[in-house]
Amino acid sequence: MLIDLRDGRVRFLFFFVLFFLNGIARFVSAQEEEAALARRPEEFRQPAPPGDSFRYTLQNLTYEADRSTQRASLRRVLNVHPPLTFETFGELAAFMESKVQTLVNYRVFKSVTYTLEALSQTAEEIFYEGTLRVEERWTLFPIPFIKPAFEEGNFYIRPLIKIYDYNFLGTLTSFFLGGNFEVWWQDDATRWIPRWYLNPKISGIKIGALSFSLEILHQKNWIADNFLESERNIRAYEKDYTFYSTNLSFSTGFALPFGMNYTIGPSGTFYYNYKDRNPRNGYTQSSGIEKSLYSLGISHSLGWGETNWRQNFREGFNVSLSNSYGLSKVEGQDIGWATQFSGFVTGYHIWNRLNPSARLFFDYSLNSVLYGMGSGLRGIPDSDLSGKFFLGLNVDLCVSLLSWRNVGEAQVRPFFDAGLVWRENKKSLQFSRDFRCSVGADFILYLDMLPGLVAVGSAGIDLTNPDWGDPRKYEITIESSLHY
Repeated sequence: MLIDLRDGRVRFLFFFVLFFLNGIARFVSAQEEEAALARRPEEFRQPAPPGDSFRYTLQNLTYEADRSTQRASLRRVLNVHPPLTFETFGELAAFMESKVQTLVNYRVFKSVTYTLEALSQTAEEIFYEGTLRVEERWTLFPIPFIKPAFEEGNFYIRPLIKIYDYNFLGTLTSFFLGGNFEVWWQDDATRWIPRWYLNPKISGIKIGALSFSLEILHQKNWIADNFLESERNIRAYEKDYTFYSTNLSFSTGFALPFGMNYTIGPSGTFYYNYKDRNPRNGYTQSSGIEKSLYSLGISHSLGWGETNWRQNFREGFNVSLSNSYGLSKVEGQDIGWATQFSGFVTGYHIWNRLNPSARLFFDYSLNSVLYGMGSGLRGIPDSDLSGKFFLGLNVDLCVSLLSWRNVGEAQVRPFFDAGLVWRENKKSLQFSRDFRCSVGADFILYLDMLPGLVAVGSAGIDLTNPDWGDPRKYEITIESSLHY
């Protein structure tokens, strides 16, 4: 069978296939070349080491950093204490590679390299001096912008500002200050502000083997649950109210054997200024608000696994199980215990230009209500899905579309999300009411000069809503962080 290149459609398809194959070849070769430049140890320039009957000792490790990164911070996060002896030279090189990867995962350096220089040699041992070099990129990002979004059939805008510093004062700690407010246009064309927040946070403070974090979150919350069709065919909800909350949390974490880690810390949340928006829009009942006043407690989590960044793809897995205990007070009731459990399993794999991943997660409360579970599912309203237990699934297939050397990379990530909630005061599950699933895609942009920053545009469709003409079926958002 001959291919007739005179046919315009055949000619277009032929050149498209050539372009696609050339793009794959260029992407793979660029990845291999950049990986070699970023990670190849300089010891290959040294004379070949003796046989494996020798021992190989890292006698000293020095650090070189440009710009603001403090050498003491590099020393603190890597926690290397020479002299260290290895049975083979390969083990020594692998050890240095692991420290390089640790710094790469911080996403703040343009390059991380190391050298090994032989200092002296005895009949049974070679002594090396290692040097780790980091080259910084810009890590402070003040980001003011306006996010248009579409949710629950409403168009709204979200002016916000986020200030990131992933290498705060050169200490390799992360500082974040964020805040926003939403402006919604309602059915009667009036505007209102259902949600806002202010959130300062600092994490990754290293003191010895311990890591510390401190966070404050002050926000206005909106609960709109169980959509009802009113007599006037205007949006109405069984629960529709707002309230304010302030949360303060502190935590410390440390490493455990077998690659595990443990985090523990106290927290307190205070709730106030409740406002019921019902009855309205043809719905005559009040929301029946259970007004929580405060919760004070302690939370801890156990994690296992490691996820590594390979340029702008991720590889590895993580497992985490969290538990919190605390005292809670509900208006008109005695003080009670609030006990919650949560956990997740995530996995990432790299295959050529593809980076498939998945996350399975759950939240369970013994004696309180969990709100806003819809935030874990793209394409589903954040204020939807409240109850005692929630099980969620995110499945993604990240595809590298375009990669420009020294500029950045564009990716698209089709997704499928699903979630099931056991609602409060319900004796059984009702699939049409308690199950949600959605499909869509995230559009992701990475910039080489700003490795810690990512721009994400997301579009999702609620598959459990049968009305394709219903604007509540769609959700479009713009974010500055990955979903998970």
